[in-house]
Amino acid sequence: MIRKLVGYGDIAGEHSEELQKFYMAHFNLYLTYHRPCGYATLTVDARGKRRRRCPVEDYTTPYERVRRWPRRANTSSPGSLSNSWTPGPAR
Repeated sequence: MIRKLVGYGDIAGEHSEELQKFYMAHFNLYLTYHRPCGYATLTVDARGKRRRRCPVEDYTTPYERVRRWPRRANTSSPGSLSNSWTPGPAR
């Protein structure tokens, strides 16, 4: 999707700063919160071997994963997240 937006050719050096500003303002939020990821589930077999599997139902976006976290009792502390958390504009 990234190359689809800017094309498949070389990007000239004089355009790199503008391209970086575009990515920081618009595209990084998409990549950070809305790209599906697989989350591993650790299982231990009878011989004690640990295996990490990514079941289909565990593929979700990081944003959806954060929203599933249980609410904390004290959400007023800086850096804490709650179920009402939504990503803000890039800074």
